[in-house]
Amino acid sequence: MTPDQWIVFLVLGGTLLFFITGWLRYDLVALVALLALAVSGVLQPKEIFAGFSNEAVINIAAVLMMGRGLRESGVVEVLAERLGQLGERFGISLRLGLLGAATSLLSGFVSDVATLALFLPVATKLARKQKTSPGRMLMPLAAAAMLGGTLTLIGTSVNMAIAGYRAQLGGSGFGMFSFTPVSAGLVIVGLAFVALIGWRLLPDRSGGTLEEFKTEDYLTEVRVQGESKFIGKTIRELEDSTGGDIDVLTLLRDGVRRVAPSGARTLQEGDLLIVRGDPESLEAVIAHAGLVLEAQKQQKEQREEQKKNPDGEKAAHRPAEGTGEAAAPAAEAEAEGGAQIVEAVVMPRSGAAGRTAAGLRLRERYAINVLAISRAAGPLRARLRDIRFEAGDVLLLQGSKATLQQSFTDLGLLPLAQRELRLGQPRKALLAFLVFGLALLAATFHLFSVPVCLLGGAVAMILLRLLSLEAAYAALEGSVLVLIGAMLTVAGTLQSSGASKLIASPILALAQHLPPVGALALVYAVTMLIAAGTNYVATAVLMAPVVHSVAQGLGFSVDPFLMAVAYASVTAFMTPIGHPCNTLVLGPGGYRFSDYLRMGLPLSILTALTASLLIPVFWPFH
Repeated sequence: MTPDQWIVFLVLGGTLLFFITGWLRYDLVALVALLALAVSGVLQPKEIFAGFSNEAVINIAAVLMMGRGLRESGVVEVLAERLGQLGERFGISLRLGLLGAATSLLSGFVSDVATLALFLPVATKLARKQKTSPGRMLMPLAAAAMLGGTLTLIGTSVNMAIAGYRAQLGGSGFGMFSFTPVSAGLVIVGLAFVALIGWRLLPDRSGGTLEEFKTEDYLTEVRVQGESKFIGKTIRELEDSTGGDIDVLTLLRDGVRRVAPSGARTLQEGDLLIVRGDPESLEAVIAHAGLVLEAQKQQKEQREEQKKNPDGEKAAHRPAEGTGEAAAPAAEAEAEGGAQIVEAVVMPRSGAAGRTAAGLRLRERYAINVLAISRAAGPLRARLRDIRFEAGDVLLLQGSKATLQQSFTDLGLLPLAQRELRLGQPRKALLAFLVFGLALLAATFHLFSVPVCLLGGAVAMILLRLLSLEAAYAALEGSVLVLIGAMLTVAGTLQSSGASKLIASPILALAQHLPPVGALALVYAVTMLIAAGTNYVATAVLMAPVVHSVAQGLGFSVDPFLMAVAYASVTAFMTPIGHPCNTLVLGPGGYRFSDYLRMGLPLSILTALTASLLIPVFWPFH
């Protein structure tokens, strides 16, 4: 091997190691790999950032912005809600078939992850209403979104990345609906499997949601008395006095309620605090801080009133501590339109992933409290403020409607409770779909290049005020754009250095003894296994030059093999880490790693066989 090949292999090995282990975020890993190749001299200065000018990067950015414009119209949410209402009339198989078909179709145009995010709260609500385990529905719905994303060029980042690589090779490339014929067959076969068989393979657990979380077991009301030594001191000093084992969630003073009050706010006599902590910590702070349980204070006042007026009307009853209603005033405040308690799941690529509530400064920035965390891996024993959030975690959050909505947008959280539908303005909604449709038609009929058509549609939505500039920029998933831009350059070094031929040689040696369809199935299986343990987009980009070398060695067209890589990268159903859709349902579905094998392994085999038979029909080997 040449020195350049050694360097490429070392960089590639390290990249795959970090992708699999997750020690660093995948976009940072891609940048480190790019810089390593640049510093080592494998990449020339003019080649270092060539991947970022690839049309795949522009296509993804434009589609993300247009998808945001469609969601802003509110019509997509209404569609999801109406389908959810219709699904209430059917059994679980028909329900999954209906929601799965809608999810697949929409995924082909609004991205698979975004579509699943729209339907996941609908499916969760539907499961609860019909007393069905959410786990029976969410993984099949994720599979439907993944399959549907392959329907068009813009449905998934993988298709756009593969099309971008194909464009680098010259020739006609892949168009808007080049993937559709094979994808339609995969969608039909996949939906039939998950609706009739797949959900039966999943365990009937209660799920990983926190709907039944008993806040009254952890929330207590205390009143600051005149003799309290914390009068004039800050909330933070009160919390720190117990070693951080309690949190002040709400401060009520002079009829004004402050949810998630600043730790710098000073305490005054008569303040009512809603605090969270385990019983031992709450008892300790009450004992030494000069506080009194509000329930006990109310009972004492009632008894005194009864002594003064034994025959009069009794004072309003307030439950005593330990009755399971200790947080009554908080509930009353919520009923008046104040604080809300909402479940939310940490999305893949969320800004909250890998960070703690304290590190995100949720109370200071958003005035929200984290009441509980559910994780599929099992119970969490650390203090809530010190737990690092992971994609798929289900959080129980408390705050005002406005602050919760802002935190969802900024941090990449998905509310699991049914959201208020934004009906939008019908004229704007119609105009948004018209702009989107015209952009697709222009790209389909090659009026201009695909990036120009899609970017033109995004700019048109902004100019027509269907989408604000702020929302457009917020829609851009920088981590995905960086990943694809960097990995396209890394993949180019595999080809230019000849390393791809060395990697392809064992695959080629085995494929030469197989019929063409067998060689295609082999490439599909290898790609799918790699994608199951690492990032699916990176897998597609890295395998593209390898299968190009395999196709050249066999004397076949590269197109069917690139198609196999695209489908195999997306349809890695066997693990929760292979695709963001699988990760997104991990917490809400209460799944374990083995659950993905139960349904994912047979579904992966089925889709691999279907794709291997259909691809040569539409993309011949010669």
